[in-house]
Amino acid sequence: MAVVDTTPAYIQLLGVFISSRITGDEFEKEFLKMWRTDRDSSNIHDDIVDDIFIDVDCYCSDESCFENDYAINSMELRKRCVEHLDSLKKRLKCRVG
Repeated sequence: MAVVDTTPAYIQLLGVFISSRITGDEFEKEFLKMWRTDRDSSNIHDDIVDDIFIDVDCYCSDESCFENDYAINSMELRKRCVEHLDSLKKRLKCRVG
């Protein structure tokens, strides 16, 4: 099985989420699906994707979660994804040349 760099797919998903074409819940679902596929197939992605995983793990759409210090809402997740998207684009540009 060929190893694939899936960083561009994450960049695309982040862009869709940041532009509000999908909700936080939809982003969480799609991101985790991609991340699990990568993990199980030995695909490669940038380590920033692992940082996004942590943010997605902290995301909660249920307001009762916000009693926990680590929980973030969709606005905070979107804000963090903007930063991650910029970093991913810079790294991908460096790798591609």
